[in-house]
Amino acid sequence: MALVKFPKDIESLLAPYSISEATPYLDNNLLSKGFTHSSAAAIPERKVVGVTPISIRTTISMPAEKRPGLCGSAVLNDKGELVGIHTGSIHHTEDPGKDVAYATHAHYLYKLVEAYHNGGVAKVPFYFDDKPIFDMDIDEYLTAGSLLDENQKAIKNLTFESKFSYSKIKNAIADKPEGRYLQLTTRRAQWDKDGLALIEGRTSSDHSIKTTYVYDLKEQKLIKKRQTVYNPATRRDTKIDVPLN
Repeated sequence: MALVKFPKDIESLLAPYSISEATPYLDNNLLSKGFTHSSAAAIPERKVVGVTPISIRTTISMPAEKRPGLCGSAVLNDKGELVGIHTGSIHHTEDPGKDVAYATHAHYLYKLVEAYHNGGVAKVPFYFDDKPIFDMDIDEYLTAGSLLDENQKAIKNLTFESKFSYSKIKNAIADKPEGRYLQLTTRRAQWDKDGLALIEGRTSSDHSIKTTYVYDLKEQKLIKKRQTVYNPATRRDTKIDVPLN
């Protein structure tokens, strides 16, 4: 993939896609435009069935045998803005109507390229209900969450063994409407030895920096950010409150 910046005065001639600032949500309808190995292809009505801070899962109506080559296709919202890059699909052998396609968020790819040229440093906004509620470092990944009541006591815990899921949060809020606060926990991935890829820990021995965010669902604002740092000498964690600004 290449990201190319054009001078403003020639954008109208090239008609590039603008990167969408908003994150698509469940049931949004997207479309994609690109090429297979044999021809140009446009796929309408790609309904969103799952979203994470990094990836988007959608339905896909194109028959599986015609899809090779689609990777890299532009996935667009109803405004014609780029929301992702198609990265593959899974074919359900018994019911093609259950086929799922995947795309990587365009803004995440943009930030990943920025980090590559900036010593591994870049910020990625975390969206909730179409609002950016905090900025994650490019190497942060979400590992757990919980709904808290008015007294900030946990009433429902959420675990993300493989990939974070917005749908889990949505379902939890629907199940526990009395929930007042959303608490999310992140850990840090490590760059590989070549500095080209981020590798997530996701094991019991992962002692990377843990960051906890608490978001007030009623007031719609972030109220707490706390980091937990593991000291291998004492085998203890140190908790540090981080200023929100």
